[in-house]
Amino acid sequence: MKRLLLIITLIIFMTGCTNSKDPPENNIDPEISVTVKQFLQYSSQSNWDKALGLLSGEALINAKDNIKAIHTRFNLLATSVNIKAYDKNGTYARALADVTIRSGAGIDRQFYEFELVKLGKWKIFSQKEISPDLNGRLSEQNVPAKVEQAVKKYITLVAEGQWQNANQYLSGQALRFASLNSRNVKTGLTAGNLKVSTIGCQNNVWLLQVSYRIKDKDFLTILKVLDLDQPKIIEINLASVKGGN
Repeated sequence: MKRLLLIITLIIFMTGCTNSKDPPENNIDPEISVTVKQFLQYSSQSNWDKALGLLSGEALINAKDNIKAIHTRFNLLATSVNIKAYDKNGTYARALADVTIRSGAGIDRQFYEFELVKLGKWKIFSQKEISPDLNGRLSEQNVPAKVEQAVKKYITLVAEGQWQNANQYLSGQALRFASLNSRNVKTGLTAGNLKVSTIGCQNNVWLLQVSYRIKDKDFLTILKVLDLDQPKIIEINLASVKGGN
């Protein structure tokens, strides 16, 4: 009997966090989403007085340091906010935002993680751009022709050393990283045996497997691609390299 009680007690402690569920929507303070959406709206308008008023801590310090470097305004076409974590006392929240915008460069999607704290009113103390959040089983579909063509064109341009030209197919973190080295340099190389296959799709974000050969090496990369008017690669990960020295 004592052994049975001990096992039951251990199970209770072990499952205390793992069995937790997302809080019911009626228990989530709607002001969390309102705060995030207002911040994005004010930022798109370069209304920094109001935008900064919704920040605190590290997020406020970083925003003040970076405001002078921001010169682009954009139109918010759609904003979706998903509350991922929220404590029962209503003092902390973590939210993910999926934002569709139109700027001089065309239509794009951006993804952010916000952390908020209740200081009388909700304040954003941490903000970072993230990769699209994919959950559960992905939809199994054939990759659209325009998405496949954009990916092949990007890989081809990169192999040839046309970095600056290749950047037109990038977005978000992938674009910022590539912009650090965006000079065109003729390499005399080509990407052979270029194949694009679908891993899955969710919410117009394609997870693709791309294989190709450059010189005597075989590469395998995993890409996340946004299905827009002009598809954009938002995340690039090298999965495998075989051959060569």
